[in-house]
Amino acid sequence: MAFFVLAYAISWTLLLPLTILGEAGVPFALLFVVVSAFGPAVAAWIVTGVVEGRSGVRRWIGRLFRWRVHVGWYLVALLIPFLLVVAAYGLYLVAGGSPVEGWEAPSPILVLATVLVIALLFGGQEELGWRGFALPRLQARYNALVSSLILAVIWTLWHIPNFFLPGTTQSELPWLWYVLLGPAVTMLLTWIFNNTRGSLLPAMLFHGAVNAAPGLLPLDAEEGLISMRVAVLIAAWLMVGVAVALFGPEQMTSDEKWQQEGEIRHLTVGDPQ
Repeated sequence: MAFFVLAYAISWTLLLPLTILGEAGVPFALLFVVVSAFGPAVAAWIVTGVVEGRSGVRRWIGRLFRWRVHVGWYLVALLIPFLLVVAAYGLYLVAGGSPVEGWEAPSPILVLATVLVIALLFGGQEELGWRGFALPRLQARYNALVSSLILAVIWTLWHIPNFFLPGTTQSELPWLWYVLLGPAVTMLLTWIFNNTRGSLLPAMLFHGAVNAAPGLLPLDAEEGLISMRVAVLIAAWLMVGVAVALFGPEQMTSDEKWQQEGEIRHLTVGDPQ
């Protein structure tokens, strides 16, 4: 509880002046928005330091450098969001939507650079708090599916000030669509986190890719039986359904060692190998 309160307090203290005074009324407004996204990470650092001391902080930050993960999971983290957008576009066309005119595929290097920047500065750094700190502690009490749903609510509400700030991603999205998409993204992040034994790098990359992928196609397209946004929701939740069906709702991983009693749940006090 202390972590969530502190994460909100840090981030909202930086964002609320922007919502009250208006973005133009606060010098360095963009800097405030960027720094506010570090709220969950700073909160995790403070709470971990107070409760577990320096050794706990070293274990927590160590997940950021746990890079020896099967290359397939890095590909999953980078590609799944873009594949979901492509699948959603296919659904949109099948439902009678018109093809996007004048669209050209962006440079893969540019896309990768965008994902990396977002992963480090515009969303991915949140994972130090949400997945690096909160998720293991929730999974110590609940299964992976329930933990994801709880975290999805907290994570979505944390973004509320962004809906009132012109220029932010949330300000350009319907709030209901965002609320419905949040749990799907959270469950997929849990799936990736648990299958990489608590590594934060794939989770950060996935977060960056999730933020970058929708920019490839016009989400506001509404021709046909369903809109692009509805198609994205369908594709995302179908992916969640596949992940849960194949890996199970209890721990959402196929790693037998990781499934053993204590492996996931002891993430809060140790670092399983």
